[in-house]
Amino acid sequence: MMRGLLISAGMALLSLSCSKGVGRDPIYPDAQAIYPDAEPLDMGFIDEGVRDLGPQDVAIGVPDFGPPPWYPFTGVFKVYNSNVLIYAREVNNRLQLILGGHPEIYSGTIQDDGTVTLISPQLRRQGCPQASINGTFGRQDALFTLDYQNCDSSGMSQRETLDGVFQRDYLSHASGIYRLKITGLQDVMNCASDLMEKELTYAVSIREDQGMAIFTADDVISEAAAYVGTLNDTSFTLFHYDSVGGQNQGVAFTGNFSQASANEEPKLVGERDVFRAEGPLGPCTFKIFVEGHRVSIL
Repeated sequence: MMRGLLISAGMALLSLSCSKGVGRDPIYPDAQAIYPDAEPLDMGFIDEGVRDLGPQDVAIGVPDFGPPPWYPFTGVFKVYNSNVLIYAREVNNRLQLILGGHPEIYSGTIQDDGTVTLISPQLRRQGCPQASINGTFGRQDALFTLDYQNCDSSGMSQRETLDGVFQRDYLSHASGIYRLKITGLQDVMNCASDLMEKELTYAVSIREDQGMAIFTADDVISEAAAYVGTLNDTSFTLFHYDSVGGQNQGVAFTGNFSQASANEEPKLVGERDVFRAEGPLGPCTFKIFVEGHRVSIL
């Protein structure tokens, strides 16, 4: 039985420019037939002018040899015969699936052919070593078949197959992929002393009910995290939960979006508490301050 709780809130939409929804690539239409007019005929001193014999004589069929539709595993997906919704986000062959909410969060990889390989480090640290999702996602039809393994409330292993389909996109006004730089660090425990400063790639997913998640796809630490919460106008408050010594610990990610003009991409400025499960000092936390702009809506 899945233990995640749906995150919801009835907040106002972010006041940023809107565009086409994320997650769906355009379908490539067939090329249209072309009906050119006949050229002028010159018969010496007498010019007959333009003779149009009609489209039936000059119609040209142009086949479409372009690539077929190709969908990312991004958006809200529904499991057949169930109320379970999967919130998916793909970034550069990295994938995160949230089955409702914490603690049902799985991260890993997705190949170009749609092969999915995910685990839940948080659930594994809580005593469920088999917590994983493996399967396939259809790049042309957005259908998925996933082998879902987890533990019930008593710790007993459980396994089932999840089949489903794309349901809807995330809101486009601020959802997407952000390239961020670290502008500050607070590390009283020297938790990050051995880490190298790098550019970060985070994915923002905002639902119609203003539920929001950030996937730390390419991060200062190797293990990806999911921060889940709500968006309130232009500000957000999100939390990531993990297990330390058998006790759940929550860390926060707060910030806001802004947009200088309708022609510029949204900017994210925030501060994030980072939980580092494995390192020279063992489990520890530090804070980073980040800022940057959206680089892709998908």
